[in-house]
Formats: sequence, structure tokens, C-alpha cells
Amino acid sequence: MRREILAAIAVLSTVFAAILAVYAYTLSQENDVSQSGDQPVQATLVITFANGSVWRYPSLTVHHHNATVLGLLTAAASQGNFTVETTYYGQYDSLLVGSIAGVENGYQDRYWLYWINGDYGMVGADRQPVQEGDTVEWKFTTYG
Repeated sequence: MRREILAAIAVLSTVFAAILAVYAYTLSQENDVSQSGDQPVQATLVITFANGSVWRYPSLTVHHHNATVLGLLTAAASQGNFTVETTYYGQYDSLLVGSIAGVENGYQDRYWLYWINGDYGMVGADRQPVQEGDTVEWKFTTYG
């Protein structure tokens, strides 16, 4: 009986500690957003298709919580009335852009790749922050 009580206390303590950890994390995230004031970020987006067609969005605005390369692309999709499809990859805890405006990865061995201020994107588009004045370019191209 005593072991059961001690086991129950251990389980309850673990649950309580987990709840406190989640609460502390949530509070810190809220503080990060409130300190930033959720200020809008304005950036440029360029989409270059394999056929040479180029779509430009010179003054897209995203807010702090959505100020990523993917957030900027999503804002352009909303403004330009086109689709963006993504797939979640758990091993990277990130989203991969699989198609833009119906043009899907793998067609003619080309894929959607992005550059930010001329530098090749090294993380998932949902993980790459966008700063005021950045230029993001998506190209449907071959690797290399």
C-alpha cells in the first residue's frame, strides 16, 4: 500500500512539473511576441518559374508571428490568388514547399528552392526568419 502511495505521489509530481514547464514555455512565448509588439515586417518576394516567367511582390507585409520565408510566400499566394502546398517532415520538424501555383517539385528534375538576400536557404522555409527589407527569391530549378 505504501509503495502505491509513493508511486502515485511520484506520478503526480511529474505531471505537475510538466504542467509548470508548459506554462512557463507558453508565458515566455507570449512575452517574446509582446516585446516585439508584433511589428509588421515588409519584404520583397520574387518567384521565378522554369519557363522564365517571374512574379514580383515588392512590398509584402507579414507580422512577427508569420515573418518567415514561408509566411512571406503565403502572403504572396493570398495576394496573387495562387496555391502553395507543403509537406511536414518530422525528422527536420519543418515544412517543405512541394508546389507553388500548381508547379510541383520533381517536374523535369526541378524543385522549389529559395534564396534570402542572395544566400541559398539552409533551413526549412518555415524556420527561416525574414527581416525588414529582405528579398526572398523562390526558383523552380535543378539542384547545383
